[in-house]
Amino acid sequence: VEDARPLIINDLAPRIRSRDIVYVYWGGWPAFTVYGSRAGWVGLLHALYRPARVHGAAIFFGAEHDKPLGNLNEIAQRLRSGSYARLWLFSSHMLAQSTEYAVLARLSHCFGTEQALYTQGALLFRFDLGSSPGMPTCLRLLTGTTRGAL
Repeated sequence: VEDARPLIINDLAPRIRSRDIVYVYWGGWPAFTVYGSRAGWVGLLHALYRPARVHGAAIFFGAEHDKPLGNLNEIAQRLRSGSYARLWLFSSHMLAQSTEYAVLARLSHCFGTEQALYTQGALLFRFDLGSSPGMPTCLRLLTGTTRGAL
């Protein structure tokens, strides 16, 4: 059983702002779509193909599952495509928790965790992209093109 509603409605919805990017791990699509719609966000069903825009923030759904390097490549590709201040990662319906934790470990190593929130079966992390030692280095680290690859 998972309870993603409070993370989306109570934590993310009131805090999302312009220049944020939200990565929804593949298992979180259904919950994010339902509760995001309840928060008044539209266009979420197409976020796999192009980012949905909510209050100036970009929301996209990850297509890779159970492949940490694939998830990190998706995130790095999106980060290269814009000038973002914060990265949010949402996941629920976590079947292969080791995958989520491998992705979170790499993101935390690169950017530092600004906020970590958990409910039964769901998580929401926020990373401050401005605190990274250097975005190009971090993007190479995320995608495994430097030491420390997954």
